[in-house]
Amino acid sequence: MGALRKHLGRSQPFEIKYIKIGNEDFVATSSYSYRWPAFYNALSRRYPNITFIATTTTSIPTPPAVDDHDYPSSQFFIDNFRRYEKIPRPKPKVLIGEFATREAGSSDSLFYPTMRGAIAESVYRIGFERNSYIIIGVVKSTSYLAQKMFGANLGNIVLNSTATNSTMSHESVQEGGEGDGKLGNLYFIATKHTNSNTLIIKLASVDANDTLVNIQIQDSITTSEGIIYILTGGPGVDPSTLSNTIDNPSAVSIITKLIWAVADKFSIIIPS
Repeated sequence: MGALRKHLGRSQPFEIKYIKIGNEDFVATSSYSYRWPAFYNALSRRYPNITFIATTTTSIPTPPAVDDHDYPSSQFFIDNFRRYEKIPRPKPKVLIGEFATREAGSSDSLFYPTMRGAIAESVYRIGFERNSYIIIGVVKSTSYLAQKMFGANLGNIVLNSTATNSTMSHESVQEGGEGDGKLGNLYFIATKHTNSNTLIIKLASVDANDTLVNIQIQDSITTSEGIIYILTGGPGVDPSTLSNTIDNPSAVSIITKLIWAVADKFSIIIPS
């Protein structure tokens, strides 16, 4: 393989940070109990700088990291927004190798992902970012457009953020830490990409009505404008039945707009 890599134009080896041993071995824990240590003990001694990832924590010693695969209903992702903050520290790091929605009562995956599924997956993703202390990465299977929005807008520091309305008030995450990230049916996180000095705010709403959000950035605001990316299928649609299909590939799309601050506040309407 090294010769092939060099033939294709790269002379230097790739830097390998992670290796997973097995795949979905929660279905074969009896054999994984001896296969994992056989591979892990030999490989980790030879390559101490690589993180080795298990596919289950059942019947094996605590591994450095574990690969989670989840294909539940949309409601499961919404209800389990706090799943990873409930894991006692320290515990194995977590790779989200696969996750996507399948609606309750369906024995097969949805033929086309729905807008509701994309929203639920986005809620769950905000939970990943808020717990980046243990989440080492997210790989595949989720709704493409939601994955594109999250992957292209990734901060490396979690910022302090607060959400309020007329009846509730609550402080989210302290810088570099963890916190609540939820107000009613609104889920949120604020991060910063330090290399580009870009502030990134992600919002996901499961409300049946449009949600007006006023955003105020304190102390560090350097500009009065920003860019907003909205995943939407338009007004008056049922998100549980709305999908991009071969016949209608743009039923759901990402709308990009410039946004300007008024009285030091950015106002955004999140579609229902």
